[in-house]
Amino acid sequence: MKITIASLCISLLASSVNCVPVSSPIRVPVVANGHVNHAGHLLHIRTKYTKRAIEGAVPVINFDHHDMAYLGSVQVGTPPVDMAVVLDTGSSDFWVASTDCPSCDNGHRSLFHPSNSSTFEKDGRSWNITYASNATTEGYVGYDTVHLAGKQIKRQLVEVATKVTPEYDQVPSLAGVLGLGFDHLASVANMSTPMTSLITQKLIPKPLFGVLLGKNGKDGEFVFGGFDRQHIDGPLTRVPVNNTIGYWQVTANKMQVNGQDVVGSTDIVFDTGAANLLCPSALATSLAKIYNATASQAGYYTADCDTSHLPPLHIQLGGTNFEIPGESMVLGRLDPTNNASLCMSAIAAMDLPFMVAGATFMKNNYIVFDPLVPQVHIARAK
Repeated sequence: MKITIASLCISLLASSVNCVPVSSPIRVPVVANGHVNHAGHLLHIRTKYTKRAIEGAVPVINFDHHDMAYLGSVQVGTPPVDMAVVLDTGSSDFWVASTDCPSCDNGHRSLFHPSNSSTFEKDGRSWNITYASNATTEGYVGYDTVHLAGKQIKRQLVEVATKVTPEYDQVPSLAGVLGLGFDHLASVANMSTPMTSLITQKLIPKPLFGVLLGKNGKDGEFVFGGFDRQHIDGPLTRVPVNNTIGYWQVTANKMQVNGQDVVGSTDIVFDTGAANLLCPSALATSLAKIYNATASQAGYYTADCDTSHLPPLHIQLGGTNFEIPGESMVLGRLDPTNNASLCMSAIAAMDLPFMVAGATFMKNNYIVFDPLVPQVHIARAK
């Protein structure tokens, strides 16, 4: 089902804790690079060298500050290589760009060099992923040491890319995807996601992770092993998860605008790798009428950039209403080089039996993911 960053205007189709002080000076080598990608560079520096207020936290950079794609950092191999990846609750594969992949080398992204890692073990199996946007990636399977949120995961299954299609260059520093869905969703049999490995190797205090996606260009944060209460406004609501397929799928009691039920309301899948609300056709048609959106191509909708008159969308989950403000129902301008009034709507239509709730929902609401129950806890974000 994954929607990749290849359709970047749409999507990519990731308790109480202690402070971690920095105890010694840090030397940062400076190398001239005419092809530097500033978002990727900032992510690398911030993740490695800033003081983390929350143990288990992984900062995510709001790429281009458009609330479209969020990149976090993971380190792969020995010595570790920093990789800017999408922490993606809508998939379960963990793949990284490599030096064995000529099409991966765009001069901006980090590349994992398996033969340079003393802990890499080749598995022998191959893999291939085709996303809904028709972007594809393929390669071979291996195992290596992975560092995530400051924790060292041993013998993590890693899908080493040998080919990617050009769509991935829309986010030049993107070096892979770290899936945070359920294990059985992965394209490789008997795979444990890095989150599963953190739990089974007893590397985190609680089998949870909390997600804050930044809003209006702000960055966000994933916390592995707990969540950050300072980003939660009000009580958390428990919502059971149906993980039959492998997604974080929940039942929406109802959707309303101005107190009126929205026709076509459906189940919801939470997907940090998506930007929009990807809806079944009937629901997309209903929402488009309410929000004055016009069908464009490939299921996309456009809308006027003026959001001052748009009402909020309320989605009831676990008996609690969660809000998507009217301003979040419209994304960036189709042509950011001028002041044209036409924008990309947050609404998109796809042939799915559920709605995929990406950053449009999640930048307004904090979610704690609990894979062992399974369930999520949701509250308004602040």
